[in-house]
Amino acid sequence: MSISFSKWHANGNDFLIAELLSKDFSLTKKQISQIADRNKGIGFDQLILILPPRRPKSDFAFKFFNSDGTQAGNCLNGSRCAIAFIHKIGLSKKDKITVDIKNRSNIFTISNRLVATESLLPVSLKKPAFIDRHLALFKLNYLGFVDIGNKHLIALSKEHPNSIDLPILDKKIRGLKDCREANISVIQKKKDRILIRTSENGVGETLSCGSAAASVAGLVDENTLVIFSPGGTLKTSRTKRDTIILQGPTEHIMECIWEAKKK
Repeated sequence: MSISFSKWHANGNDFLIAELLSKDFSLTKKQISQIADRNKGIGFDQLILILPPRRPKSDFAFKFFNSDGTQAGNCLNGSRCAIAFIHKIGLSKKDKITVDIKNRSNIFTISNRLVATESLLPVSLKKPAFIDRHLALFKLNYLGFVDIGNKHLIALSKEHPNSIDLPILDKKIRGLKDCREANISVIQKKKDRILIRTSENGVGETLSCGSAAASVAGLVDENTLVIFSPGGTLKTSRTKRDTIILQGPTEHIMECIWEAKKK
């Protein structure tokens, strides 16, 4: 079996994209992790499948998979890349596209080849038990625990996020029952600027994370933010509609084909 993918990235956060509108295939968790292998496969942070919409007023539906083969509930950087892919191959020429994801819909606008996404404010979740004790070991303070289609734990640092041993922090926090499937971010706030590092569930540290940026925007009392990750910059703005608009770059890398191994 041969499967064609389009590879894209947003600030180094990279994705494989495939449409299941004119073709059909299924992948096992093991196959997804094989394709994600950066030495023996193609390599990616998330896989995005474009599907027919579930709601009458929507244009498409997206399904997301992490590099370990587990399913994710949302991926804003990847979604923006998928919208750029949709425009590139002519699946839609609309400047405003509505997409169904796991438990909500996101709205995307395209202007001068830039893709922005508008999503609902993240929903605050109950503070995980013992979280302050774990964060204190890294001289971090709790900022929030939210759901924006996927869960995000946000911690606040007085120092640059690079000073934090993120893999060890991830291991500690993910040991808590409530945080096992959460993305974990450390931020430093400087006026309307945010420095951020994120370890994503099922992936590990990524160069950028759109849903983490939107989660921070929902927690910080600023109408507009510039969020700096190791891979680049994202901009967020809160609207009067209780939504968050996220904008940043997308770039096509290559087209590729994966040959499934015969059993």
